[in-house]
Amino acid sequence: MSKRWEFESLIKSAQSGHKYYVYMIGKGEGCDYTMGCNNKLYALPGETFSEALQAVSEHMGYDEYAVEDALIIEASKLVLFDVERYYADVEKKAQEADKQASEQAEKEQYERLKAKFEAKRE
Repeated sequence: MSKRWEFESLIKSAQSGHKYYVYMIGKGEGCDYTMGCNNKLYALPGETFSEALQAVSEHMGYDEYAVEDALIIEASKLVLFDVERYYADVEKKAQEADKQASEQAEKEQYERLKAKFEAKRE
């Protein structure tokens, strides 16, 4: 399931003036079937690093939600990377490479056959 809405929410927070973010990694494994499921990125209020640092405590959990590590990020720009377009471009390039390889193989086979039958005429 896509969590694109979380990214869009972060971008909106950046557009509304949020400058600081905290990336938190929870204690323990979290889950065993997907990447980063025990990780979270939060927008922090505040104009200064000190204000952002104080705001981190609002996101600190306990028990099974306890935080193992936290990274505060000062962001100057957030951009949503178009993952779907990236994979579509990769697929298109792979198809073009396959087509070129196939055409090259056909051309080489044509040249071999051409040489073989021209040699028989002589």
